[in-house]
Amino acid sequence: MFILVNLFIFAAYDRILVVDISGSMRRNNLYKEVKTAFKDYIKNCEIGDRIILMTFGTNVNPGVEDKIIQNTQDIIEIQKKIDNFQFNDKWTWMSKAFDIIFKRIYDLQRAYPERPKYILIFTDGNNDPPPAYKDKYSFNEIIRKYANSIKKERTFLYVIMYGVKPKAELKNFVEHFGGQIITTKSVPHRIPELQLIPDNFKYSLALKDTIKLKFNLVVKKFPKGRAVPVYFNYKNNKQYKVFLHPQNFQVIKRKQRQTFDLTIIGINKPGKYNLEIYPKTDLHGIILTPQKLLFSIYVKQPLRIPAWIWILFGLIIATCFSFMIYCKFIVPNFPAGYYVVKKSLVGEKMVETLKLEIKDYQKRCSNVINSTDLEIYDADFKLKIDKSGSIKKIIYIEGQHIEEDIHIGEEIVNGYYLEGEDTYV
Repeated sequence: MFILVNLFIFAAYDRILVVDISGSMRRNNLYKEVKTAFKDYIKNCEIGDRIILMTFGTNVNPGVEDKIIQNTQDIIEIQKKIDNFQFNDKWTWMSKAFDIIFKRIYDLQRAYPERPKYILIFTDGNNDPPPAYKDKYSFNEIIRKYANSIKKERTFLYVIMYGVKPKAELKNFVEHFGGQIITTKSVPHRIPELQLIPDNFKYSLALKDTIKLKFNLVVKKFPKGRAVPVYFNYKNNKQYKVFLHPQNFQVIKRKQRQTFDLTIIGINKPGKYNLEIYPKTDLHGIILTPQKLLFSIYVKQPLRIPAWIWILFGLIIATCFSFMIYCKFIVPNFPAGYYVVKKSLVGEKMVETLKLEIKDYQKRCSNVINSTDLEIYDADFKLKIDKSGSIKKIIYIEGQHIEEDIHIGEEIVNGYYLEGEDTYV
């Protein structure tokens, strides 16, 4: 069997950055640190990334910015928008922000399905909507609304919470969409993102009891001065198991290409197999993307050659070899110096008008030569040589083939003679 492995390949990101602008963010100048961190994050985004800025507090502003980065000037303009954030709102209407965010993700996934969607939310509190809207935009309603329409394998959700632990409803909501909540006591000057980019590759391997192959990951956006352990877990679909070594652990250095050994067991029939690998890290405050690596494994039925084909092949080879030996060592050949000569009477003298050396016209693996082999068409005869070197002529007389011995100098038929070198001494 043969296996083709395709790894999910990253395009530019659609990045939605959402900031809590409630007044509590002014405590201990938290808002200044958040601005610095977000501006630094924008500076490290790449050309082609789409940046969408949103704020939420007493209400939600979904249209602060929506721009695809094309040059450094675009980055500067987005950073100016971040500088203009005002942190004065009384409430923290997080649930409405999520409703608008997922509506935007749904639209983006329909318009740009190949682009991964990345959501980063920074807040210092849990969901606290204005009193008049306590029962609107509940987390359970948002789940029911978008659970079947959002492609979670292309959506990476991170909520960074400063100085507060998430409530159960928020935790369950984020986990439902495959996201991650990061709690921290201090705002990092740089939002720590570690991005794993798999190589684009396909494998074609013969299936054995255990399949072993290697794949590479390139590390980007590595936090300076830190070594990050990354653990790889697998989802077992009861058809095979996956192990990544060494011991599911790797210390990754900045932009270093890492090679991992992948072992697949239990695939014993043709078909398509889906493999999901989940990178995780236990270091506090690190945002690791992607949250999922996807493989598609196609197992094809091999071309099996039945045993009788091999036997037949062996017989053909043996027959050909025997035939070659028979032709070379068994079949007698006319030696050099034997000729078929045509003589005609010119006046009172016999003159040779044609002379052909027989060995030049003898066919491989045949001890008989026909007149047509000699390109003679005005006479019908055959010459045959046996193992002893004796030559016989075969002629057609009155409807019968007559075979008789012939010697050098004797006529074959109709003016054609058998001659040899000793005739011309």
